[in-house]
Amino acid sequence: MASMSENSAADLNALLSAPAKEVHAEDAVAAALSQDESLAGWTVREGRLHTACQTPDFASALMTVNQIAAAAEAADHHPDLEFGWGRVAVSLVSHDVSGLTSRDLRMARTVSQILAGEGLTAEDHA
Repeated sequence: MASMSENSAADLNALLSAPAKEVHAEDAVAAALSQDESLAGWTVREGRLHTACQTPDFASALMTVNQIAAAAEAADHHPDLEFGWGRVAVSLVSHDVSGLTSRDLRMARTVSQILAGEGLTAEDHA
């Protein structure tokens, strides 16, 4: 019998490896977020993945948004971004299927890596 952590990892891996256009239930995605430290600070609200972070100033917010935009272009999966002095907010949904997919989870991981690389922390700003 598999342990709870093995089942959790299997559930997350199943979501991440699902076909790109397969829409996942919000509760399954929310559960996956809690299983993966790299997705800390992300929440599911209104059918989207959300996170935000505080930055030291406007220039660093803009630099962070530019890095996220470059990664999104490379992945051909584009988040909605909002930024201003000292803040960046990211919202993800697969627009083509009107739901959350493996592409959103992978892009959330990428965004979190970018934030961590800048010494920023993804935060739940519900």
